[in-house]
This record gives sequence, structure tokens and C-alpha cells, in this order.
Amino acid sequence: MTYGTLTNQLYATAEPGKPKIGDGATLILWSDRQAYTVIDVKKSYVVVSRDNQPSTVKKAYLHKDGNYYLGGYLLKIGFREEYYDPHF
Repeated sequence: MTYGTLTNQLYATAEPGKPKIGDGATLILWSDRQAYTVIDVKKSYVVVSRDNQPSTVKKAYLHKDGNYYLGGYLLKIGFREEYYDPHF
């Protein structure tokens, strides 16, 4: 998958992190990034909560490439960043 910004491309190619409860996570969209927190870890998925919307709880599933995906988008574990591209 390609991403709309250099920053998102760099984040996407970073080594997958091993999740633990309390870790930050970033959902990498085309040019935006959404911040999450890991609230539970299972063998094949992690449960995350959106940082600015605490009632939003979702599962991100582990794929064979070692990364987690939420709704088809890459969720990088180990860093947390929120960014909205004003050009869209």
C-alpha cells in the first residue's frame, strides 16, 4: 500500500512493534494519522481505544507480515501521533 505523505511512508516501513497494554499506536491513513492506546493484547489481535474518543474501542488484527491492521489500514504499535492533513 502507498501513502500520501513521506512521513506516513516512513512510519509504514518501520519495524513492527511487540504490543503491550498501555502502548501508543498510530493508525496510518492516506495522509492522516490517528492516535490510539493498546488496552488488551491477544494472540491474533490487539484491542485499541482512540485517544480523543475513549468510547471508541476496536480490534486490530495481526497479519503474516507482523503488522496489525484495523479496517484495512496499518496500525503501528510503539508510537502515538495524531495528524490531519489540511489539504483534503
